[in-house]
Amino acid sequence: MIEHEPEPLLEAEEEKLIPHSEHKLLENKYSELENRVLHLQAEFENFQKRTEKESRIKSNEGKIALLKDLLVVLDELEEAKKHVSDEGVNMVFSKLSGVLKAHGLSEIDCSGVYSPQFHEVVGTKLSEKSEGTVIDVIRKGYMVSDVVLRPSMVIISTKKGE
Repeated sequence: MIEHEPEPLLEAEEEKLIPHSEHKLLENKYSELENRVLHLQAEFENFQKRTEKESRIKSNEGKIALLKDLLVVLDELEEAKKHVSDEGVNMVFSKLSGVLKAHGLSEIDCSGVYSPQFHEVVGTKLSEKSEGTVIDVIRKGYMVSDVVLRPSMVIISTKKGE
């Protein structure tokens, strides 16, 4: 077997070789730049998520404001239904209710015990029911998702002798 001796480098090739210390510096610089790129990428992704969330919140704010305004119309139509037996009123009420529900509006449940998160107490009545039980609803309350648009106005029970 013939062993080959390494061919001598030409002068131009010798200049291209990087000393070990410089090689280490370049590796460190590369690592640093790679970390910065990853950090910037993560920051940008967080920015995108934050922007999307803020956009959804702004969109919901407009939706909530509109739904709050329409609650007055819904109340008036519901009251008209009680006093007038007109098919047109029933139809408009039904249509409006359907549209509002399609946009996430739901009525607050008033069965059970008073909850300050969902109910506004406007009076009390003596009752055999346990203290704080909702007895009567004066005005319905509504919410969208987990946002209370308007609390229910309720009358709650108090115990006799208190």
